[in-house]
Amino acid sequence: MLYINIAILKNTSEHIDNQVIEDQNTILKQENNQLKDRIKWLEKQLFGQKAERVAVASNSSQGSLFDDSTIEDNQQESVTVPTHKRKKRKKEENRKPLPSHLERVEEYIEADFDTTGMVKIGEERTEVLERLPAKLYVRVLIRSKYADGEQVKIVNLPELPIPQGNAGASLIAHILTAKYLEHMPLYRLSKRFERESIRIAPSTLSDWVGYAADNWLFILYKRMMGMVLDSGYIQADETPIKVLDKLKKGKSHRGYFWVYYSPEHRLVFFDYQKGRSREGPREILNGYQGYLQSDGYVAYDEFDTKAYPDITLLHCMAHARRKFHEALSNDKARAEHVLDLMGKLYGIEKELRSFKTDMDASQWHQKRQQVRQKQSTPILEQLGKWLLEEAGKVLPKSSIGKAINYSLSRWKTLCRYTEDGKVEIDNNLVENQIRPVALGRKNFLFAGSHQGAIRAAVIYSLVGTCQKEGIDPEKYFTDVLTKLPTRKANDIDDLLPQNWNSKNEADSA
Repeated sequence: MLYINIAILKNTSEHIDNQVIEDQNTILKQENNQLKDRIKWLEKQLFGQKAERVAVASNSSQGSLFDDSTIEDNQQESVTVPTHKRKKRKKEENRKPLPSHLERVEEYIEADFDTTGMVKIGEERTEVLERLPAKLYVRVLIRSKYADGEQVKIVNLPELPIPQGNAGASLIAHILTAKYLEHMPLYRLSKRFERESIRIAPSTLSDWVGYAADNWLFILYKRMMGMVLDSGYIQADETPIKVLDKLKKGKSHRGYFWVYYSPEHRLVFFDYQKGRSREGPREILNGYQGYLQSDGYVAYDEFDTKAYPDITLLHCMAHARRKFHEALSNDKARAEHVLDLMGKLYGIEKELRSFKTDMDASQWHQKRQQVRQKQSTPILEQLGKWLLEEAGKVLPKSSIGKAINYSLSRWKTLCRYTEDGKVEIDNNLVENQIRPVALGRKNFLFAGSHQGAIRAAVIYSLVGTCQKEGIDPEKYFTDVLTKLPTRKANDIDDLLPQNWNSKNEADSA
């Protein structure tokens, strides 16, 4: 009997030991699969095609959408990822006629052979695109002086962008465009001027940029901000910027541009904040009424509470879709099922955009709402039901588990776009406005101060809206810096990018 009891105890002990080993083995297998997924994901970032690359996760609630490669590719991720390679075009198809508006300088080439006894029967024309380098010149303002007895009068000097300065509007406009559109640091620009035999210190260029931004462009910026906040529908996003901080010697501060875009008015404004806390949008959106569309960052979540009854929060379908794209290597069948349904939603949006040119804004919004209710809502209901059923069948910490939980936790706000044809399915429009900042980071590395970051926000807002309107920022800045010194603060609407046109420029010439 004693032998039997010992055997029983021994078997029980072995059973317990085996169970512990099996549990540990299961955990290790899960961790191993997660690490394999991570390695595959990282390999795609390094070696994959652009369309395969996705945002790097910076925290548990939101992917980092602001790495340079991500911003360049986010437009591609809103549609089905192409799997075929582009066919090589013939050289003849690539060569297009040179634009007709360019000046033609004709150059006759004499025959290098004997033409005696020959008759000229025509000409062969070959066009070659050339460029004359831009040049600096000195504008000399000559004012007459008059005397009446002991009194001497001089004709007034025209208002200049920088009082008592020697920088004209066109030069300042060129500096602004070079730095904030072409991403050229001021010290490089100074070197370029030096090659043209004119020395302008980078500190002087910085002073000119600062004065123009603080005294003239800020007026336009504040007006644009007011118009965006009055639009009733805003898309919001944020992106980091390194800032030199005098209080941190040898170190930079991680500040943030919070970006707000009005799809209806095609207006954008950047707001610089020293951090990424919810105080940033809370300060800007105080008193705002309407839709607010954002990614999954938690700082926006409080706007979907009773504390902000006048704000309706929407989330971005592209961000949810991106999570399932990341999960393809983890659970291909489930991820492809979701991507297929989301692809149908985007197919509906693409078809709806084809009607836009034939309708005014209100008609198109009504059309979008009707079609979304009829076609998109059933797909969303099917997808939502599937997500609930599958959530308990996958590991929460796996890529597919994270993707499912990400969408389920935001499902109500992801589906809200079907309730109003005014709003978009995703946040891609505002993400595209961040691109200049991401490209600039490659060159600037950091802003010189917090004040410099605020100025950058002002200029990026104007540059971004100019690009949306198809306007050359350099021509625009030249014109507004010429006119603003003589304008009253309540008489500037015609100088806003969306109202400015070539006629404005001609008037100032």
